[in-house]
Amino acid sequence: MLFFGDPTIAYIPKPILGGLLLYLGLSLLVQWLYESWRKLQRADYALIWVILLVMGTAGLLPGIAVGIVIASVIFTITYSRISVLKHVLSGADYPSNRARTFQQQRYLGTHAQQIRILWLQGYLFFGTAMQLVEYITKLMEERAGAVRFLVLDFYHCSGVDASALLSFTKLQRLAREHQVELIYTGLHGTLLAQFIKERIVTEANRDQSLFADLDRGIERCEDELLQTGNLQRQRFMPLALQLSELFPETEQINAFMHYLEARRFKADETLIAEGEKPTTIYLIEHGQVTISTRLANQQTRRVLTLGSGAILGDWRLPPNGYAVADQRSQIYTLSQAALQRMAVQDPTLAVIFFRFIAQISGEQLVLANTTIDRLLS
Repeated sequence: MLFFGDPTIAYIPKPILGGLLLYLGLSLLVQWLYESWRKLQRADYALIWVILLVMGTAGLLPGIAVGIVIASVIFTITYSRISVLKHVLSGADYPSNRARTFQQQRYLGTHAQQIRILWLQGYLFFGTAMQLVEYITKLMEERAGAVRFLVLDFYHCSGVDASALLSFTKLQRLAREHQVELIYTGLHGTLLAQFIKERIVTEANRDQSLFADLDRGIERCEDELLQTGNLQRQRFMPLALQLSELFPETEQINAFMHYLEARRFKADETLIAEGEKPTTIYLIEHGQVTISTRLANQQTRRVLTLGSGAILGDWRLPPNGYAVADQRSQIYTLSQAALQRMAVQDPTLAVIFFRFIAQISGEQLVLANTTIDRLLS
């Protein structure tokens, strides 16, 4: 028939054609009505019988149409049962990558519970969006007054439909009623355009409520909490005074300062280049330095931001990491040669400093392990 056309059918006996059609039809019935019983879920198996009955009574096209409608309903119900929340954390469980002073850390340790972080995932439509609204409503009612910031991270979201956008408008009203500030992070491309079009994010609130990544959003919440506790702005303090917590005696501070070299860095000036193996330790007297790393997709991600009183060395740098001054900074450097000279000339001074570096590294490791445990729990 393929090569010679339809007239070829006239030479094939009708019983053979009928038997062939009967065989194919029975094979499909056996495959879908018998064998699929052990392979498919019960809802999907029941859908096959519905399609068969509609086709037998109303025809092929109505059967296909009914099947598509019912399959869509089943998909919607099933997908809406998947939790839209990938992780639910507090600011104490997942702090920002901004280094804080001891006093600031202690204050945030008792107040960061006011920051609630919701990692969203999947595609948001009316089913999953209602699930999110119900959770947030319950959270605000049960913890009325205890939640000040609600951070919604969209990095793992693939999209949002119109009905879900209406739910976020409802969330804004709910947040205003409970005096909770909504922070949006990770909005990108089409998602960001949708939120701007629906005026969920406006020019008036964009700088305060919209951030490129979760880290920056959490940092903004922490800064607000520190501002409330009058701990945000720190007055200038010479490095010698900052070292009083490290060295118990004034003579030790003066001796340690002798091994340091003062340097000034301009804004956006590089301290440690990407891929460089630093042999110098940096002690920040005044200013700010950010450590970043380059990802596989060539995007950059902040690893840590250090301010006055912080120490920067190779133990803080990840692979492909680099450090840049965010603003004009006064920084003291301790070279490898000076450190070796200190170890020979004043072993006690070197031991105190090495012990302090080990303590910083240990605290950094403990914080990383705690965050990982929270994400895996």
